[in-house]
Amino acid sequence: MNELISVIIPVYNVEQYVERCLNSVINQSYLNLEIILVDDGSTDKSGEICDRYALKDSRIKVIHEENAGLGEARNRGLRIASGDYICFVDSDDWIEEDYCKELVQAAERTNSDIAICGYNECLKDGKTPKVKYDDCFITTGKEILHYTMTANSKYWFNISVWNKLYKREIISELWFKSRVYEDIMYNAESMYRANKIAYVNKCLYNYRINREGSIISKGFQRKTIEFEMKFKEERVEFFKRNNEIKLARDAEAVVIHDKLLYYAFMSLSKDNFSEYIRKYKVDLRKCGFIADTKTNIALLIFKCFPRLWIKIIKKKYKY
Repeated sequence: MNELISVIIPVYNVEQYVERCLNSVINQSYLNLEIILVDDGSTDKSGEICDRYALKDSRIKVIHEENAGLGEARNRGLRIASGDYICFVDSDDWIEEDYCKELVQAAERTNSDIAICGYNECLKDGKTPKVKYDDCFITTGKEILHYTMTANSKYWFNISVWNKLYKREIISELWFKSRVYEDIMYNAESMYRANKIAYVNKCLYNYRINREGSIISKGFQRKTIEFEMKFKEERVEFFKRNNEIKLARDAEAVVIHDKLLYYAFMSLSKDNFSEYIRKYKVDLRKCGFIADTKTNIALLIFKCFPRLWIKIIKKKYKY
Protein backbone atom coordinates (compact mmCIF):
# COMPACT_ATOMS: atom_id res chain seq x y z
CA MET A 1 0.00 0.00 0.00
CA ASN A 2 1.66 3.20 -1.18
CA GLU A 3 -1.16 5.47 -2.36
CA LEU A 4 -0.30 9.15 -2.56
CA ILE A 5 -2.16 11.38 -0.09
CA SER A 6 -2.52 15.09 -0.87
CA VAL A 7 -2.65 17.08 2.38
CA ILE A 8 -4.16 20.52 1.73
CA ILE A 9 -3.42 23.19 4.35
CA PRO A 10 -4.86 26.72 3.95
CA VAL A 11 -2.68 29.23 5.80
CA TYR A 12 -3.73 32.70 6.92
CA ASN A 13 -2.07 34.75 9.68
CA VAL A 14 -1.17 31.82 11.93
CA GLU A 15 2.52 32.45 12.55
CA GLN A 16 2.11 31.37 16.19
CA TYR A 17 0.62 27.98 15.29
CA VAL A 18 1.63 26.92 11.78
CA GLU A 19 4.99 25.37 12.69
CA ARG A 20 3.37 22.88 15.04
CA CYS A 21 0.90 22.02 12.29
CA LEU A 22 3.60 21.56 9.65
CA ASN A 23 5.83 19.52 11.96
CA SER A 24 2.94 17.15 12.65
CA VAL A 25 2.43 16.63 8.91
CA ILE A 26 6.03 16.21 7.77
CA ASN A 27 6.66 13.76 10.62
CA GLN A 28 3.82 11.42 9.68
CA SER A 29 4.60 7.70 9.85
CA TYR A 30 3.02 7.45 6.39
CA LEU A 31 5.60 8.96 4.03
CA ASN A 32 3.96 9.13 0.60
CA LEU A 33 2.49 12.61 0.99
CA GLU A 34 2.02 15.64 -1.23
CA ILE A 35 1.77 18.61 1.14
CA ILE A 36 0.09 21.66 -0.40
CA LEU A 37 0.32 24.91 1.58
CA VAL A 38 -1.99 27.66 0.35
CA ASP A 39 -0.91 31.02 1.77
CA ASP A 40 -4.16 32.96 1.55
CA GLY A 41 -2.66 36.46 1.53
CA SER A 42 -1.18 36.33 5.03
CA THR A 43 0.04 39.67 6.38
CA ASP A 44 2.22 38.17 9.11
CA LYS A 45 5.18 35.78 8.73
CA SER A 46 3.06 32.71 7.90
CA GLY A 47 4.00 32.77 4.20
CA GLU A 48 7.73 33.01 5.02
CA ILE A 49 7.42 30.03 7.36
CA CYS A 50 5.76 28.01 4.60
CA ASP A 51 8.59 28.84 2.18
CA ARG A 52 11.19 27.86 4.77
CA TYR A 53 9.56 24.47 5.31
CA ALA A 54 9.37 23.90 1.53
CA LEU A 55 13.18 24.22 1.39
CA LYS A 56 13.47 21.49 4.04
CA ASP A 57 11.00 18.98 2.58
CA SER A 58 10.61 18.31 -1.15
CA ARG A 59 7.07 17.00 -0.63
CA ILE A 60 5.87 20.53 0.17
CA LYS A 61 4.38 22.84 -2.48
CA VAL A 62 3.55 26.44 -1.55
CA ILE A 63 0.99 28.65 -3.30
CA HIS A 64 0.91 32.37 -2.47
CA GLU A 65 -2.37 34.05 -3.42
CA GLU A 66 -4.40 37.13 -2.55
CA ASN A 67 -6.81 36.61 0.32
CA ALA A 68 -9.99 34.88 -0.83
CA GLY A 69 -11.08 32.98 2.28
CA LEU A 70 -10.83 29.44 3.58
CA GLY A 71 -13.10 27.80 1.00
CA GLU A 72 -11.29 29.22 -2.03
CA ALA A 73 -7.90 28.44 -0.46
CA ARG A 74 -8.96 24.79 -0.24
CA ASN A 75 -10.17 24.95 -3.84
CA ARG A 76 -6.77 26.25 -4.95
CA GLY A 77 -5.16 23.28 -3.25
CA LEU A 78 -7.63 20.87 -4.85
CA ARG A 79 -6.87 22.21 -8.35
CA ILE A 80 -3.23 21.11 -8.14
CA ALA A 81 -3.61 18.03 -5.92
CA SER A 82 -2.54 14.77 -7.57
CA GLY A 83 -3.06 12.31 -4.71
CA ASP A 84 -5.14 9.13 -4.74
CA TYR A 85 -6.61 10.48 -1.49
CA ILE A 86 -7.21 14.03 -0.24
CA CYS A 87 -7.28 15.33 3.32
CA PHE A 88 -7.58 18.82 4.76
CA VAL A 89 -5.73 20.12 7.81
CA ASP A 90 -6.35 23.58 9.27
CA SER A 91 -3.12 25.47 9.88
CA ASP A 92 -3.79 26.18 13.56
CA ASP A 93 -4.47 22.48 14.27
CA TRP A 94 -2.17 19.46 14.27
CA ILE A 95 -2.42 15.73 13.62
CA GLU A 96 -1.13 12.66 15.42
CA GLU A 97 1.81 10.75 13.95
CA ASP A 98 -0.33 7.91 12.55
CA TYR A 99 -3.20 10.06 11.27
CA CYS A 100 -2.57 9.45 7.56
CA LYS A 101 -1.56 5.81 8.01
CA GLU A 102 -4.62 4.88 10.06
CA LEU A 103 -7.08 6.58 7.72
CA VAL A 104 -5.65 5.28 4.45
CA GLN A 105 -5.36 1.75 5.86
CA ALA A 106 -9.02 1.89 6.95
CA ALA A 107 -10.12 3.17 3.54
CA GLU A 108 -8.10 0.55 1.66
CA ARG A 109 -8.99 -2.35 3.95
CA THR A 110 -12.72 -1.70 3.69
CA ASN A 111 -12.78 -0.26 0.15
CA SER A 112 -14.39 2.88 1.58
CA ASP A 113 -14.73 6.22 -0.19
CA ILE A 114 -14.20 8.26 2.99
CA ALA A 115 -12.45 7.46 6.28
CA ILE A 116 -13.22 9.40 9.47
CA CYS A 117 -11.43 9.48 12.83
CA GLY A 118 -12.17 10.90 16.25
CA TYR A 119 -10.63 14.18 17.31
CA ASN A 120 -9.56 16.17 20.36
CA GLU A 121 -10.86 19.63 21.19
CA CYS A 122 -7.80 21.54 22.39
CA LEU A 123 -7.66 24.51 24.73
CA LYS A 124 -4.62 25.98 26.44
CA ASP A 125 -5.18 23.74 29.46
CA GLY A 126 -5.51 20.42 27.63
CA LYS A 127 -7.46 18.14 25.31
CA THR A 128 -11.01 16.78 25.39
CA PRO A 129 -11.60 13.66 23.24
CA LYS A 130 -14.59 13.97 20.91
CA VAL A 131 -16.37 11.44 18.70
CA LYS A 132 -14.50 8.37 19.88
CA TYR A 133 -16.68 5.28 19.90
CA ASP A 134 -15.88 1.79 21.18
CA ASP A 135 -15.38 0.16 17.81
CA CYS A 136 -14.30 0.83 14.26
CA PHE A 137 -17.18 0.35 11.84
CA ILE A 138 -18.26 0.75 8.24
CA THR A 139 -21.52 2.29 7.09
CA THR A 140 -23.05 4.13 4.15
CA GLY A 141 -22.73 7.81 3.30
CA LYS A 142 -26.46 8.31 3.79
CA GLU A 143 -26.31 6.77 7.26
CA ILE A 144 -23.42 9.06 8.25
CA LEU A 145 -25.44 12.05 7.00
CA HIS A 146 -28.32 10.95 9.21
CA TYR A 147 -25.95 10.74 12.20
CA THR A 148 -24.47 14.16 11.35
CA MET A 149 -27.89 15.83 11.44
CA THR A 150 -29.50 13.92 14.32
CA ALA A 151 -28.30 14.81 17.81
CA ASN A 152 -30.06 11.90 19.50
CA SER A 153 -28.89 9.19 17.10
CA LYS A 154 -26.60 6.29 18.04
CA TYR A 155 -23.60 8.17 16.65
CA TRP A 156 -22.81 11.78 15.88
CA PHE A 157 -20.31 13.25 13.39
CA ASN A 158 -19.20 16.82 12.78
CA ILE A 159 -19.67 18.58 9.44
CA SER A 160 -16.01 19.65 9.19
CA VAL A 161 -13.71 18.26 6.50
CA TRP A 162 -10.60 18.24 8.70
CA ASN A 163 -10.85 14.80 10.35
CA LYS A 164 -11.64 12.94 7.14
CA LEU A 165 -9.77 11.31 4.26
CA TYR A 166 -11.50 11.39 0.85
CA LYS A 167 -10.90 9.09 -2.09
CA ARG A 168 -10.01 11.43 -4.94
CA GLU A 169 -12.77 10.34 -7.33
CA ILE A 170 -15.51 10.80 -4.72
CA ILE A 171 -14.85 14.57 -4.59
CA SER A 172 -14.05 15.05 -8.27
CA GLU A 173 -15.33 18.47 -9.42
CA LEU A 174 -16.71 19.19 -5.94
CA TRP A 175 -15.76 22.67 -4.75
CA PHE A 176 -16.11 24.76 -1.61
CA LYS A 177 -18.59 27.59 -2.09
CA SER A 178 -17.94 30.17 0.60
CA ARG A 179 -15.58 31.75 3.11
CA VAL A 180 -17.50 30.42 6.14
CA TYR A 181 -19.61 27.33 6.85
CA GLU A 182 -18.43 25.94 3.51
CA ASP A 183 -18.11 22.46 5.03
CA ILE A 184 -21.89 22.05 5.39
CA MET A 185 -22.63 21.51 1.70
CA TYR A 186 -19.23 20.02 0.89
CA ASN A 187 -19.78 17.15 3.30
CA ALA A 188 -23.45 16.77 2.39
CA GLU A 189 -22.52 16.26 -1.27
CA SER A 190 -19.37 14.17 -0.71
CA MET A 191 -20.98 11.85 1.82
CA TYR A 192 -24.04 11.47 -0.38
CA ARG A 193 -21.73 10.25 -3.15
CA ALA A 194 -19.99 7.75 -0.83
CA ASN A 195 -21.08 4.11 -0.95
CA LYS A 196 -19.04 3.21 2.12
CA ILE A 197 -17.48 5.21 4.94
CA ALA A 198 -15.04 3.78 7.49
CA TYR A 199 -14.75 5.06 11.05
CA VAL A 200 -11.47 4.73 12.98
CA ASN A 201 -12.05 4.79 16.74
CA LYS A 202 -8.97 6.85 17.62
CA CYS A 203 -8.65 10.59 18.24
CA LEU A 204 -6.01 11.40 15.63
CA TYR A 205 -6.84 15.03 14.85
CA ASN A 206 -6.27 17.93 17.28
CA TYR A 207 -8.70 20.81 16.78
CA ARG A 208 -7.74 24.09 18.43
CA ILE A 209 -10.92 25.80 19.58
CA ASN A 210 -11.53 29.52 20.11
CA ARG A 211 -8.13 30.64 18.85
CA GLU A 212 -7.89 34.44 18.95
CA GLY A 213 -8.47 35.75 15.43
CA SER A 214 -10.15 32.59 14.12
CA ILE A 215 -13.53 32.68 12.37
CA ILE A 216 -15.19 30.87 15.31
CA SER A 217 -13.70 33.22 17.94
CA LYS A 218 -15.31 36.24 16.30
CA GLY A 219 -18.60 35.18 17.82
CA PHE A 220 -22.16 36.05 16.99
CA GLN A 221 -22.09 37.94 13.69
CA ARG A 222 -24.72 38.67 11.03
CA LYS A 223 -22.70 37.36 8.11
CA THR A 224 -21.79 34.07 9.77
CA ILE A 225 -25.45 33.51 10.73
CA GLU A 226 -26.52 34.26 7.16
CA PHE A 227 -24.02 31.83 5.64
CA GLU A 228 -24.72 29.10 8.17
CA MET A 229 -28.48 29.16 7.68
CA LYS A 230 -28.15 29.63 3.91
CA PHE A 231 -26.14 26.43 3.57
CA LYS A 232 -28.30 24.49 6.01
CA GLU A 233 -31.40 25.44 4.02
CA GLU A 234 -29.55 24.61 0.80
CA ARG A 235 -28.82 21.17 2.27
CA VAL A 236 -32.57 20.59 2.72
CA GLU A 237 -33.18 21.46 -0.93
CA PHE A 238 -30.27 19.25 -2.06
CA PHE A 239 -31.86 16.20 -0.42
CA LYS A 240 -35.29 17.08 -1.76
CA ARG A 241 -33.92 17.34 -5.31
CA ASN A 242 -32.44 13.88 -4.91
CA ASN A 243 -35.74 12.52 -3.51
CA GLU A 244 -34.10 11.72 -0.16
CA ILE A 245 -37.17 12.47 1.96
CA LYS A 246 -35.81 11.15 5.27
CA LEU A 247 -32.56 13.08 4.94
CA ALA A 248 -34.48 16.21 3.93
CA ARG A 249 -36.56 15.87 7.11
CA ASP A 250 -33.40 15.45 9.20
CA ALA A 251 -31.91 18.55 7.57
CA GLU A 252 -35.11 20.54 8.06
CA ALA A 253 -35.18 19.64 11.75
CA VAL A 254 -31.66 21.10 12.06
CA VAL A 255 -32.81 24.36 10.44
CA ILE A 256 -35.78 24.66 12.79
CA HIS A 257 -33.67 23.79 15.85
CA ASP A 258 -31.03 26.40 14.94
CA LYS A 259 -33.56 29.13 14.16
CA LEU A 260 -35.17 28.56 17.54
CA LEU A 261 -31.80 29.00 19.24
CA TYR A 262 -30.80 32.01 17.16
CA TYR A 263 -34.16 33.67 17.76
CA ALA A 264 -33.54 33.49 21.51
CA PHE A 265 -29.86 34.48 21.29
CA MET A 266 -30.64 37.46 19.06
CA SER A 267 -33.46 38.56 21.35
CA LEU A 268 -31.02 38.53 24.27
CA SER A 269 -28.21 40.24 22.38
CA LYS A 270 -27.28 43.86 23.02
CA ASP A 271 -26.86 44.31 19.26
CA ASN A 272 -29.80 45.14 17.04
CA PHE A 273 -30.98 41.95 15.30
CA SER A 274 -34.57 43.11 14.85
CA GLU A 275 -34.76 42.23 11.13
CA TYR A 276 -33.62 38.65 11.85
CA ILE A 277 -35.90 38.31 14.85
CA ARG A 278 -38.93 39.31 12.77
CA LYS A 279 -37.98 36.97 9.93
CA TYR A 280 -37.28 33.97 12.17
CA LYS A 281 -40.52 34.55 14.06
CA VAL A 282 -42.50 34.39 10.79
CA ASP A 283 -40.52 31.36 9.55
CA LEU A 284 -40.95 29.40 12.78
CA ARG A 285 -44.67 30.10 13.08
CA LYS A 286 -45.12 28.58 9.62
CA CYS A 287 -43.33 25.36 10.60
CA GLY A 288 -45.37 22.22 11.07
CA PHE A 289 -44.47 19.46 13.49
CA ILE A 290 -41.44 17.31 12.69
CA ALA A 291 -40.14 13.89 13.69
CA ASP A 292 -37.62 15.11 16.28
CA THR A 293 -39.50 15.12 19.60
CA LYS A 294 -37.31 17.60 21.49
CA THR A 295 -37.39 20.12 18.64
CA ASN A 296 -41.16 19.68 18.39
CA ILE A 297 -41.58 20.49 22.08
CA ALA A 298 -39.32 23.53 21.73
CA LEU A 299 -41.27 24.71 18.69
CA LEU A 300 -44.57 24.33 20.54
CA ILE A 301 -43.26 26.37 23.51
CA PHE A 302 -42.01 29.04 21.12
CA LYS A 303 -45.32 29.29 19.26
CA CYS A 304 -47.40 29.52 22.45
CA PHE A 305 -45.02 31.37 24.78
CA PRO A 306 -42.16 33.08 22.89
CA ARG A 307 -41.00 35.03 25.95
CA LEU A 308 -40.88 31.83 28.01
CA TRP A 309 -38.76 30.23 25.27
CA ILE A 310 -36.25 33.09 25.51
CA LYS A 311 -36.07 32.67 29.30
CA ILE A 312 -35.48 28.92 28.95
CA ILE A 313 -32.56 29.49 26.58
CA LYS A 314 -31.13 32.26 28.74
CA LYS A 315 -31.11 29.96 31.77
CA LYS A 316 -29.82 26.91 29.87
CA TYR A 317 -26.88 28.71 28.21
CA LYS A 318 -26.29 31.21 31.04
CA TYR A 319 -26.51 33.92 28.41
